[in-house]
Amino acid sequence: MDALRPLLAALEALLAALEEWRSRTAVQYRMAPASVLSEHLLASIAYAAASSPPGITLDQDAVVAAGVRTKEVDGLVSTLANWVEQA
Repeated sequence: MDALRPLLAALEALLAALEEWRSRTAVQYRMAPASVLSEHLLASIAYAAASSPPGITLDQDAVVAAGVRTKEVDGLVSTLANWVEQA
């Protein structure tokens, strides 16, 4: 179990970063966070990012193809890229 702790911490950091992006975007557009990005889509994107080969990140086309419909797609892609760099 101790060997999995770094991976678990990285995944928790990814989920926290995505939730933070969603919260900032919701405040910016005065929307409910779930209207910016639903829970199931947030989880799907986190899973896709975490299961991608090392150094590979989701681009704007991939995120839109996954179902993201927001004006802040670039911010989401940037958040994912930052996580990949740190992981």
